[in-house]
Amino acid sequence: MTLVWLFLLTLLPMGTGAEAKTRSILEERVVVDSRAEEVWRQVGMLMGQVVKQHLVGCHLVLAINTNTQHSPVFYHVLRRLAAEVETGLVVEIGSLLSQDAPSHDHLLQGLWGDGSSTCHALILDYTDGDAHSTVRFLEKFGLWLRPETQVVVVGRRPHVSHVLLHPVFRNTLHALYLVLHHTDTLRQLTRTGSSTKGNICPLYVARRHRCYPENFAGHEFEIVDKNYFPYFSFERSSDVPGARVYPTDSLITRMLNTIVPKLNFTHFIREPLDGQWGVPGDGGNWTGIVGELQHHQGDLALDLTVTSQRATVVDFTRIYIDEPVAILSSKPRPLPEYLSLIRPFEGKLWVILLVSIVVWGMTLWLLQKAWSWASGGRGLNLSSALFYSWGAMLQDPPNKPPRNVTAQVLVGWWLVFCLVVTTAYRSSLISHLVVQGKSPVINSAEDLVSREGWSWGTPRMTGALLSYLRSSPNPAILKMYHGMQADSIDEGMNLVLQGGYSFIYNKYYARTLIATRFTDDIGYTPIHISATEYPLFAGDAWACRRGAPFRRRLDLTIQRLLEAGLIAFWMDDVIATHVRNNRKKTQESLGSGANIIYQRDDGQVVLGLHHLQVTFYLLLLSYSLSFVVFLTEKFFHSYHSPQTLSSCQGDFP
Repeated sequence: MTLVWLFLLTLLPMGTGAEAKTRSILEERVVVDSRAEEVWRQVGMLMGQVVKQHLVGCHLVLAINTNTQHSPVFYHVLRRLAAEVETGLVVEIGSLLSQDAPSHDHLLQGLWGDGSSTCHALILDYTDGDAHSTVRFLEKFGLWLRPETQVVVVGRRPHVSHVLLHPVFRNTLHALYLVLHHTDTLRQLTRTGSSTKGNICPLYVARRHRCYPENFAGHEFEIVDKNYFPYFSFERSSDVPGARVYPTDSLITRMLNTIVPKLNFTHFIREPLDGQWGVPGDGGNWTGIVGELQHHQGDLALDLTVTSQRATVVDFTRIYIDEPVAILSSKPRPLPEYLSLIRPFEGKLWVILLVSIVVWGMTLWLLQKAWSWASGGRGLNLSSALFYSWGAMLQDPPNKPPRNVTAQVLVGWWLVFCLVVTTAYRSSLISHLVVQGKSPVINSAEDLVSREGWSWGTPRMTGALLSYLRSSPNPAILKMYHGMQADSIDEGMNLVLQGGYSFIYNKYYARTLIATRFTDDIGYTPIHISATEYPLFAGDAWACRRGAPFRRRLDLTIQRLLEAGLIAFWMDDVIATHVRNNRKKTQESLGSGANIIYQRDDGQVVLGLHHLQVTFYLLLLSYSLSFVVFLTEKFFHSYHSPQTLSSCQGDFP
């Protein structure tokens, strides 16, 4: 065995040809009587057996205090390890803690080797009982973040409880304590457990390749979570913050009902004391569920969105489901009927048609004026030319066609143009009158923020939704975040029904809410869920305190549920069951057919005043314009002498 004395920088070669030299160095420091020598020899032999049977191939670290360098126990342990292990590290705790910060961190990083070892073991000589320096070393060593590390401690009887039940071992799965009894006999005690509460029990040393137990031996976990259907739902025992809650049917409840008997544990579920999911606070402390796991006030959270920030203070299991956010809006509503006459054509096409009518009338007037100048015939005034252009477009041209060939060619092609335009207009108008136009739907954040006069909101922004909105690189998401209103679910859904408002919430909960409260007996709902979904980071997972030894076992069990397709099936079934039960209650209380939001018609559309109201608006407008023109003419004739107009003025030559 090659033991590297890390912090005294002394290389002690141990093994074939070198054991005698090492013995001579250590025997000079050790003077023992025969009785104590036998006990210490037993310690060394038992340590060798433990290493040989359970720790072969593990990366070994032997930690000693400065005083135990001269301990006979240390000598015998070191001697036996030299015969059983090829390489290892000897750490002098006092020298490590006396290093400056840069050297200290560098040495700790190399303490566990290059990461190629899958098994790690720590052998701690605690015969001197120096608790302060030992605990400091184990905390710096990060033992609580390495639950799979197997720990063997050699110490005296009075220190058993202090060592094995110390919080520094709160996550350690297997710890063996070899007791030097006051009667110079050797006893063996171990610590087992997977939470902050450990137990001292008869000797149990786990097999090397079985770092995690098959079950949790009935251990009770403290679970902290919030009511968030359909992911998790429960009934409160009282309104006191942090009071116990009792799960009802939901996705997490079904997962628990499957996992609990499989892993053999019990649980105590409560809400977080401050009622929050968890956001960063001052000094690196978190609020809500994340904060309670960070400070080891709970063992598990069953529904927490995975983010990079949260992953620095808690450990996550395998992600079991996504958590997309959707935009809820009212379904497209009918466009106003007073726009039905102009709706068949786009605005740009209407502008081009009006310009074409004016340009064609002016062209006809100029051609007729040029022809009159050249031939000496009678010309055409501008108003008559414009009326001719307008009348042809309305398929009512003047009775007298032009007499010259130039005007006839121009009029002929204009009539063809008017025929095509009016035919297209008629067919489009009929379809718009029969099938009423709808307003555009909102399917993305870009559609939402570009809608004029539109507002949006969500319940009080906390947790992952808040982090996602304010950290998104999408400009539309950021604009949506800055314009967000804080509305309760009931207020938000009522505003959605009124129109001009969108509610932003979890897709799975929205599906349940819409199917339960806003869908009638024939399956119609006035609520539209956006086609674009926005996933909150990676998804949802179970979370546990850092270094929790049960995380990997839970991880494997959740992975099996995913591979079996049970989680997706349970989510759909939870929603369907909830909707079915609520509809049944509604029918029993209100009677059959009471929940009708929309009644389908027979498919036949009979045009009425509602469809053709715009034509009457145009008639009223024409009366008003004619009256205004009449008053204008009357005003001018009262100040000017009347002139006799030629009866033939405006006719084509």
